[in-house]
Amino acid sequence: MIHTVDSIPYVTLNDLCKTLQLRMKWQQETATVSLGDYAPEYVLQVGSTDATKAGKAMKLPQSPILSNSEVLLPVCSIGSLFQDELQFTVMEKSIQFSPVKQASIKASFHIGEATEKPSGEVGSHKIRAKGARTQGSADDLVQRARRYVGVGYEFAAAPFPESGTFDASSYLQYIFQHEGIPLARSLSEQAEQGTRVQPDKLQKGDVLFFQEAYRYRTSHAAHAGLYIGDYQMIHAAPEPKKGVQISRIDTVYWNDRFVKAQRMVAPGSK
Repeated sequence: MIHTVDSIPYVTLNDLCKTLQLRMKWQQETATVSLGDYAPEYVLQVGSTDATKAGKAMKLPQSPILSNSEVLLPVCSIGSLFQDELQFTVMEKSIQFSPVKQASIKASFHIGEATEKPSGEVGSHKIRAKGARTQGSADDLVQRARRYVGVGYEFAAAPFPESGTFDASSYLQYIFQHEGIPLARSLSEQAEQGTRVQPDKLQKGDVLFFQEAYRYRTSHAAHAGLYIGDYQMIHAAPEPKKGVQISRIDTVYWNDRFVKAQRMVAPGSK
């Protein structure tokens, strides 16, 4: 429903997030609100046109406001935030959304025999990221990642030492950081780091990116996990368990949502 304040049409951010099936976190001390899927992709500042999308600063046409404890987003700012993912038509008292047509993404998880040893373990390789020196082994990375199984999930989690929780991207950022590899905070940025890998060439330590089967968001990198071998990944998610968990990826659920894999690793090194 559209709300008019001082002749300006707004939508409540809570209603918008429910419609688009996004998570939302309000931080009163900073008057900011984070939006996203399994991790924050958008950060808005109440009373300011300054915003962040996928780690990049941007300007909104008009600023969000706070009214009766609700964050209201100007209708004119919806397009600036979501123009790559949806189209919308403003009606008299409501907004009609429709997806931007994009090619569907289908892939299957098949581990190449040359990549994986009979035991299900892959050879040692060095981790790398854009602008980073190669260091640390994939085995070390996976071992560190496993230490946090059971740690709680929280959308838009503060740094782990402060919050004791992770979201999808902060978890990956934290474990790579402790192997000397800087990853970006947002999933969209992480999805552009490293080198793309074909699903049949997966190796332990590769990062897997997934979309959500949302009505309006058809090829967005909404979630990510670390491939640990044997058709499994470790990731921070709100379900089926709320926290860092290990899931099998050779399922219809993950195959239908798979977007791509990125290698922050260089094979063949010790």
